[in-house]
Amino acid sequence: MTKTTSSWELEASKFANSLESLERMQQQVSASLQPMRALCQHIRTLPYAFAPLRAFEQGLGELAEAFAPMKELHEAVALIVEDSSATFDQLAKSLKVMHESRQRLVKLASTFEAASEVEAEFNKFAQTLSKPSPNTSTTLS
Repeated sequence: MTKTTSSWELEASKFANSLESLERMQQQVSASLQPMRALCQHIRTLPYAFAPLRAFEQGLGELAEAFAPMKELHEAVALIVEDSSATFDQLAKSLKVMHESRQRLVKLASTFEAASEVEAEFNKFAQTLSKPSPNTSTTLS
């Protein structure tokens, strides 16, 4: 039984070390998300800021159809609008890893929940064993 207990203690120690690593990782992820949160505050207003640029680009497109010298300016503005959109598309795709990480963490949380249930069962068992048996006499002579 001592060998089994030592094995469990070793595994518990490894588990505690893993939790410390997870905590450090959580702190790093949290710190790296700070700039993203600030960007998100600004992103909420960007559609309103880009609307005039997109309207300007569309207006230039109509003008370029009627007046050929405006075609070059229209193409340049259209490229700016397109590049801006592509940049935000890339950013959104790069954040997909956050979603995937969240799914992995949900699985990890499920594992922790199962471990908590096992702990609760062992605690109940230990309490049951530590209670004196009703058949045992505890009277002092």
